[in-house]
Amino acid sequence: MAKDLDTENKDQVSEETKESKKGSGITPEATFDSPNGKDVHRPIVYLELVLAIVALIAIIAAILHYRKQQNPGTAEGTVQGTVVSGDLAGDLTGSLSSDTTIDNSDVAALKPAVPDVIAMNTLTEEACQAKVAEGTMIRLDCSDGSYVYVNNYRDQDYLSAQIAITDDYIDQFIKENFLDVEPVLIEVDHDTAELGDYANIDYCGKKDGVAFDGGTAEGYDLGLGTNTFIPGFEDGVVGMKIGETKDIPLTFPENYGSEELAGKDVIFTVTLNKLSQQGYATELTDEYANYYTGGMCATAQEMKDYLRDNYLGIEKMENFLMENLYISGVSQDAVNESYEMQVKQIEDYAAMYGMGMGSFLSMQGYDLQQVLDDIMAESADQARADALYRGVLENDLQPITDSDISKLALDEGYEGTVEQFIAENGRDELTLYLMRDKATAYLQELADKAALSSAPADTNEVVSGDEVTEITDVDNTENTNAEEAVEPTEAAQ
Repeated sequence: MAKDLDTENKDQVSEETKESKKGSGITPEATFDSPNGKDVHRPIVYLELVLAIVALIAIIAAILHYRKQQNPGTAEGTVQGTVVSGDLAGDLTGSLSSDTTIDNSDVAALKPAVPDVIAMNTLTEEACQAKVAEGTMIRLDCSDGSYVYVNNYRDQDYLSAQIAITDDYIDQFIKENFLDVEPVLIEVDHDTAELGDYANIDYCGKKDGVAFDGGTAEGYDLGLGTNTFIPGFEDGVVGMKIGETKDIPLTFPENYGSEELAGKDVIFTVTLNKLSQQGYATELTDEYANYYTGGMCATAQEMKDYLRDNYLGIEKMENFLMENLYISGVSQDAVNESYEMQVKQIEDYAAMYGMGMGSFLSMQGYDLQQVLDDIMAESADQARADALYRGVLENDLQPITDSDISKLALDEGYEGTVEQFIAENGRDELTLYLMRDKATAYLQELADKAALSSAPADTNEVVSGDEVTEITDVDNTENTNAEEAVEPTEAAQ
């Protein structure tokens, strides 16, 4: 599962920090659009793509919020050096008119080949049959003649042992998904501010002896060399010593966004509190847990407990079910349909801002080809998961009936008849949706029971891992994204 932390939208722990899996979040459950357009529980397997889309939307919202704070006449952000004319959100949405043509030809041209899902099997059928004989796998036969081999989720003791969450497992998960990939600020051993440092400062800006709105903050981490503030501010901080207070006389640029400050002389009183550099933590402290979770978890133990209770059990169950999954047959049409649906979702969202999908992703620093490749891979994974769900439904549960569809329509608040609901959404689509929902709810119930019966201290799970590097410096004079490692204050948004 991918874990990513968006410093502008840290209302949940995020799971997609690995470079290969950007944008996933840590959440006990995710949602996707039901046939009637409402949010309902998505299957527990392969949530990454939906979470990545949600994270992408959150990033867009954060950027729009940030740029809006820089508008002429806006009090917040008046110390910043960036000037944006007009409301970016308004500019984007306003540019989409009825005669706007969105060009997505690059999306069609870069469509990846549909993979052979059967070739994704990691075990031979003979190996699966041997595992069935020893009791670690089961075979599920379906009415259409297909079948799957899957790890034995029916054996409660075996399942409990396989998905038990040990303290070592949690520590390794945090190391791989947070400590090793999510930059933090680590205090340095020198006391004089240098280019490349992050200076934690208190400052107060005054014009004609009076503090102006948006020009005061405490405990702000300023990257020296990032040109975040108006010209001259960071140069004035360079050379200061920890504990020193200094007046820095500056002049706002003539083209600054606020008429009240444009071209005006001001004085900033600055106190240097501490110095840090961007790097990677070696252990999870209370401070870092608070940062990684956006304040949701005040201590390291709270973060570990949250992961254990709300996320890691789901991930372990996913891995258990998919690790040796053998599929006898899957239609490539199912993979292609899933791909086209998910691409269209992003295209439609980009169109809301008058942009094609390629331009929309490029603006966020995403490579279109990589995104399309990831969507196709996720679609293939979903097709494999659907084959498993079908086997579970037909062997352990009851088939989907009109009664199930009727209940869904009722839950969705649909006001027409069941026949109309089926006609509008398609029986096959509704059946697939309900199959996923029913099968995953059943599997999750088994996982919950297994988790309750397992004791982490009794497991002998071995967790491997290399020594953690204490600190990796980042030269923020060349890295324009260095500020992403710092939680901005109100004045810096």
